[in-house]
Amino acid sequence: MRQYVLALAVLILCSPAALASGGLSCEANDANLNLAVESGVTHGMGGPFFNFKASAEITEASVHPSLKKLTLDEDLVHHWLDGKVLYLSFYRETAANEPHANVEIVVETSQAEEGSYAGKYTLSAFAAEPAADAENPKVVTGDVTCFV
Repeated sequence: MRQYVLALAVLILCSPAALASGGLSCEANDANLNLAVESGVTHGMGGPFFNFKASAEITEASVHPSLKKLTLDEDLVHHWLDGKVLYLSFYRETAANEPHANVEIVVETSQAEEGSYAGKYTLSAFAAEPAADAENPKVVTGDVTCFV
């Protein structure tokens, strides 16, 4: 009996810490972009992300070849999460020895139901040396879903 009381006391004392953080995941998967985002999120103090991981595979033809398959762990330039809105903005440029090009991926969602967010992504691709007939920047959009 004493062991059960001790175990219950430990469980009660540890419970508030369990409520202090949660997880976030987002996914877009269509003909232009495969995006995957995973992160831990704390509650309070602006909801900072931790253990953040993101990757993108861009199939849009006008995107510079070095920007087609990306690990975006270090490229989150802005994020916002409150009870109703989740916003993520990623930005990546080509390396210094390549012709200048960049991609920006912006995820804008709103809460569909408790813990579930739905919205759109916007992918903008710019090239300093675009093909003669290319739209520059090329902008495509698609659906994205997120869970918090």
